[in-house]
Amino acid sequence: VDRDKEALLRVSYDMGFLNGRESEDFLAAHTAAAFITGEPFAAETYDFGTCRMTERNSQHISTMLAGRLTPPPKFVYTLHRKLSGAFLSCIRLRAKISCRQMFLDHFDALEQRYLRRASQPEYSTNTEEGNRATVSGGAVILEATP
Repeated sequence: VDRDKEALLRVSYDMGFLNGRESEDFLAAHTAAAFITGEPFAAETYDFGTCRMTERNSQHISTMLAGRLTPPPKFVYTLHRKLSGAFLSCIRLRAKISCRQMFLDHFDALEQRYLRRASQPEYSTNTEEGNRATVSGGAVILEATP
């Protein structure tokens, strides 16, 4: 959102998009495509009707396909499809949307929900299948019983 290249690459490594052996050309294409995709969340109001986002991102596809050393994390496929569909719909409608504020509102709500869960006490229980389930800080950990 804030066009911070170092932060983008760090998060990309942490999330499994990158493995550290990518070429400089690949990293440049990855960064450019991510910045283009993030533009709607950086602007107060984003004009999808004039953005040419798909054309600009397509310039980086061949470099990313040729240079990708690891597949994107599985959970990202669904997110990319949903985001792509939403963006394409907005482009088709020539919409002008305050995406940044929506993003910040949802991010804040998610952060608050995580903080509430993290403050809950830890407890454990046995499931009907005989496995042990532990809830700690809002996370559920299932332990299979042999």
